[in-house]
Amino acid sequence: MDKSKIQAVVTTVFAGAAQVSQGRTTYLRTLIEATQDSLHNKRGQDQAVQMTALNETHSQFYEIVLKVAEKYVPTGTAAGAGKGGAKKARNAELHRMATFARTSVSALREHIRADGDICALKAAAATKANLKVRAGPRKTKVSPRRLRAATETHSKRLMASLMGLANVDKPAAIEELKSLLGQVTTQLMQMGVMSTGDAGIAAAEQRPLKIGKVLFMPTESQILRRQAAAARGDAPAQAVAS
Repeated sequence: MDKSKIQAVVTTVFAGAAQVSQGRTTYLRTLIEATQDSLHNKRGQDQAVQMTALNETHSQFYEIVLKVAEKYVPTGTAAGAGKGGAKKARNAELHRMATFARTSVSALREHIRADGDICALKAAAATKANLKVRAGPRKTKVSPRRLRAATETHSKRLMASLMGLANVDKPAAIEELKSLLGQVTTQLMQMGVMSTGDAGIAAAEQRPLKIGKVLFMPTESQILRRQAAAARGDAPAQAVAS
């Protein structure tokens, strides 16, 4: 076995791969520069304006990419594919070879959608990797209707889980419910729902009830006990929390 020959072949493979990688990065940077020129290197432009400039530049570049790729894809590619099959197969191969161009523009689109400014990029240092880091996770818009439906579904599942827990461990279920009520009360206050010291108002308007330093969401049974006690004169109108 000729080890030196194998080493030479492997070196050629790695060198070729490195050259291909560098070529793709150079293409990305050239695409950025051309798009910036199209935008007159003016920062802070509207997202739609940036996207239009990018897409137009990509279209011009992609036409050139496909034209060059034709030199490397023989006309008779997949000639045995049947009538019309050869042309279709050749087109597919051309676009496969041009994948790097599409992934480059996709990376830039994601950057713009994530509120990135293409004119603020340093083209000479740009790579797909650092574009992805800057873009961050994809931002998705969810309609209020879908969020509300999801909330209702999760609420039903939560209550079903708590009832299941109550069947096997009632004290644990009670503790979980108490914890949940505390979280709900805190969230209501953070959302601007004002607490009240009047149990009747708390029940009617579903507002947090404040008794001394204690803040909680009264249940119907607590309200009824409180009203009964107040009617008997056993306790002040705003003092029953249990």
